[in-house]
Parts: sequence; C-alpha cells; structure tokens
Amino acid sequence: MAPKTKAQIGLEDRMVNNPELEKLLEERHALKASVSLFRKADLVAKEKILAVNETMPYRVGRFLITKQSIPGKTIAFETSDAIRVSIKNVAEDS
Repeated sequence: MAPKTKAQIGLEDRMVNNPELEKLLEERHALKASVSLFRKADLVAKEKILAVNETMPYRVGRFLITKQSIPGKTIAFETSDAIRVSIKNVAEDS
C-alpha cells in the first residue's frame, strides 16, 4: 500500500527552497529509523537480561551486565516558556 501524501498544508501552503536545510532534514529522517531500531533492540535485550537468572554483575561475550536499583522520589519544578518545532515527513501518515 502506498503511503498517504499531504499535498497541501492549508490555503497558505508555502514551499521554501533551502537546499542546506533540506539536506539536514533528509539526514535526520534517515537516522530516525536507526534510532527506532536501536530502541527496540535495547528493550528486547534488557527484557532478556532481566529474565536470565544470574547474579550480577556478569559478562556475556564482550558485554558487562550490571543492575542498579533506583529508589523513587518526588520531583517538583517549574518550567519556562518554550517553542516546540515539529518536523514531519509529508509522505507518511500523521
């Protein structure tokens, strides 16, 4: 199935010709898949580590496996005004 395409943002849709920015956005998009794949692999590996019944620390090949308990705490803080920039690929579903 072909991805949906947003042909127009709105009535004031504008195209900006900025090759440098477009190159940066293309590089960002290409790396996005790698980060997503890493996060999935990291989650699966950590779930497997917790399922293995071994006393920590231990080694698996060239990897050192350790575990640290982190107690819960209450955090209160203020935030300041900010601007959020959103970048979406118009060829992908929103």
